Amino acid sequence: MSYPRNPIVFSILYAGEEYHLKTFWGEYRDLRALINDQLSLEDFGQCGGIGRCATCMVEISGSEIEALPMERNEFTTLSKQHTGSAKVRLSCQIPINDDLTNAVIKIVE
Repeated sequence: MSYPRNPIVFSILYAGEEYHLKTFWGEYRDLRALINDQLSLEDFGQCGGIGRCATCMVEISGSEIEALPMERNEFTTLSKQHTGSAKVRLSCQIPINDDLTNAVIKIVE
């Protein structure tokens, strides 16, 4: 299987800092894995990507990701958090692909 080799460039906002990241399709399983690898945040994504703990919540803007339907446990987990925003997603449920290009991702603390 060949993967597209166009770079995927986006920004992450966390604790008042902005990080500009570049990755490629297939380099990481999901956005949570990328954030853990690149930023090494303590207590981020505790359930390991199954969508149940809500410790990897992010708010995404400038991307088509927020329009994608929620799968697996994401909808149930987020409804318990009462976020009130359709832009809040679980990073463990966000695949790394071209939809993230130019997105601004704020880690919900």
